[in-house]
Amino acid sequence: MTANRSGRARKRGDDCLQRVPYASVMAALLCCVGVALFSVMMAWAFTASVEQARRALNTDSLPWLDKVQIFFIAVAVLMGIATLMLLTVGTMSTGSTRDELYSGVRGQMGGRVANGFALISAYVLNVCWLLCFACTAILCFIYYAFNSLCSSLTDFSDSNCLDFGAFRPLFQRFSSSSLRLCGGDLQEFCALSSSAFAWYVVGLVGTFLTIKGLVHFLICCSANYAHVSSGTKYADLREVSSLCTWGVVGKIVLFTTLGSKA
Repeated sequence: MTANRSGRARKRGDDCLQRVPYASVMAALLCCVGVALFSVMMAWAFTASVEQARRALNTDSLPWLDKVQIFFIAVAVLMGIATLMLLTVGTMSTGSTRDELYSGVRGQMGGRVANGFALISAYVLNVCWLLCFACTAILCFIYYAFNSLCSSLTDFSDSNCLDFGAFRPLFQRFSSSSLRLCGGDLQEFCALSSSAFAWYVVGLVGTFLTIKGLVHFLICCSANYAHVSSGTKYADLREVSSLCTWGVVGKIVLFTTLGSKA
């Protein structure tokens, strides 16, 4: 009696472990960590960039830049919803859960539609995050150049200046500043550049982790689509395999019995 109970408990535990979509869980963790790093670090870095722009241009008429922080919050929320959706589809397409939900013709069709939609969503999100990666890499390069310029200065006196006058035509609509930074303004500019550069680099790492997670989701959705589409074939193969196994066992028992009688 005790042996039967332990066997049932072990079977239930094995069944629960087979229901866990380990690859999808790993992809979800990568996406969550990556999106968190990207959203937080990019919000901080963009705040530093806005402060730099206001000080360099001597203007406060940049209200639309403050709203960019809302964009990063929206990205985090939408990406969290998408990750939860992809993880749910992966869970429903794994192990015995797949066999229970996607049995029959209609069930298989629903499984194909769900995994196909998840596959397309992961692909579109991956393209969007590749664009984010490219933009963040450009910002990292720009602030690396700013840091290199600041490190070439011996001190922050009025005689040591950084002249960005070549970019004045781009900002004439917003400010008439000379874009020449000296003394205290230059020191603040370099301090903000150093902080923003570090934050942009961490944000770049976050985009990389998110892309890796979405690639994992693409692989999982493709595999799950194939499993759902060929569910009946796999069931037939398992049945044939079990019959063959029992046939071999029966022959062994028969030969053993005949040998003992002989």
